Amino acid sequence: DAIREIIQNGLDTGTKIAFGLNGTLWEIVDNGIGVKLSDFIIGRSSKRDDKNVIGQFGEGLKIGCLVLAREGRQVRIISLGKSYDFSIQYDDTWQEKLLTIDVDDSPIKQKGTAVSIECSEEEIKQARSLFMQLNPQPVIDKIGYGSDVSGSEILETPGIIYVNGLAVTKIEALYGYNFHKKELVNRDRAAIGITQIKNCVAEALSYTTNEDIISNLLRTAVITAGKGTTPTEFDVMFTPRKNTWLKVLKSLFGTKVCLSSHNPQVDLAAIEKNWKVLELPWNFWYSLQRILPKSESVIKDTKRIVPFSRLTAEQKEFFNKGKGIADELAGEAGLKPYPVKIFVDKEKKDDTRLFNFDQTGYYLNGVAGVCHETIKNRDLGKFVGTLLHEYTHGNCGHGDNSRDFENDLTDVISSLGLALITEKRKAKRVGLNYGLKRDLTS
Repeated sequence: DAIREIIQNGLDTGTKIAFGLNGTLWEIVDNGIGVKLSDFIIGRSSKRDDKNVIGQFGEGLKIGCLVLAREGRQVRIISLGKSYDFSIQYDDTWQEKLLTIDVDDSPIKQKGTAVSIECSEEEIKQARSLFMQLNPQPVIDKIGYGSDVSGSEILETPGIIYVNGLAVTKIEALYGYNFHKKELVNRDRAAIGITQIKNCVAEALSYTTNEDIISNLLRTAVITAGKGTTPTEFDVMFTPRKNTWLKVLKSLFGTKVCLSSHNPQVDLAAIEKNWKVLELPWNFWYSLQRILPKSESVIKDTKRIVPFSRLTAEQKEFFNKGKGIADELAGEAGLKPYPVKIFVDKEKKDDTRLFNFDQTGYYLNGVAGVCHETIKNRDLGKFVGTLLHEYTHGNCGHGDNSRDFENDLTDVISSLGLALITEKRKAKRVGLNYGLKRDLTS
């Protein structure tokens, strides 16, 4: 870490740095503004407010020299006509071992700073490998403006996380990332935590339009679904760029592609209708809900619409009465009602099919649908119940056969039940005419 800090200090000057062997010492030379004795006071730095360097705390060089001196290694800095030799010596006054800097004039007057340290060639190689500037990595995408990680890069080498070009950690991931966000590291240039890194990965996925990256993500997601440990890219939630992602999805899986509803019967019904059903890691699946339908939606018929004008007078009266009741009940339950379309259920019982569904309703894009058969049969309870069911989908956003939707319906039923019982008790009515024969006045 000490050698890394010294190299980083040279790179932070914005100039080229050179490495060479000077006798038994490795020398790291830059062409920056140089250093003075006052620069070695801990807590003081001219770089603290520079947003373009990773050394935001401004103490890398002095801490690096201190650590090497504590290890008994020879350390010398030559800059601005002065030489500084670092060592640890016992001080009688303080009765402690302290960092001592011996200052001398140097005949070397050139611009910049030369740091000579006692270390092995392997240590130099290992420290150099941490820097993209010294160990370039193939960049396959650069994040554009508008993101919290604008200018950051997605790298071909998997799993290595860089911050402003410095490798700080390694994670399980399909790609490497170079984030231009200094807040990701602490004073020791170590990564702060996986949560912050995941947030940056999510930002990168939200803004990438690289079709090769998207294609690789999708193919790998299909393979790894349900296999436990997954790359970090599948463990974050992001907002995919719709047009690009849909283009890649259709090129890989065809135009009829949807997400699994995590219900085998529903998924198989979609497959029977020639849909490609994608089973994906959970967070990745959740993110793609923004652009893909689920199998429970595609098995429903939303195309053969019956215009209201085609209904008979009796059917129109029934429709208006039922929708009025449903809308009033929705208000009691805190639900927003929606416009309603009438459709013809094309699902037919067929012994050759694995699954058949009697579709009574649907919700899609701010519209509730109800089956024409329900209106023709004048089944008011089923009509009103269907609309409340679909209103709940629209308001809460959860799909059929899910625990979330069950909880949503429970809330609706309890709200309506409490409202009904409260009104009954206010009116001192006895019993209900819906199969529940109980004295409510007690």
